[in-house]
Amino acid sequence: MPYFYLGQFSTANLLTAAVLIPIAIPATFFGIWLIRRADTARFYDVIYTLIIIVGIFLIWQGINGLVPPI
Repeated sequence: MPYFYLGQFSTANLLTAAVLIPIAIPATFFGIWLIRRADTARFYDVIYTLIIIVGIFLIWQGINGLVPPI
């Protein structure tokens, strides 16, 4: 119900969801296949690296937003 109250059930959103359903099903099976083949240690190394990069980027954006332009 919260999505309904926020107006998220518009025709455009429902049409977009209907178009993406055929893509979501094979993507889910591809994700299952990929998880079964991936090395856990390598996966965590990649994820931790990406989290650090995103964190640095967000900190940079925050600092950049606080400093007034010259």
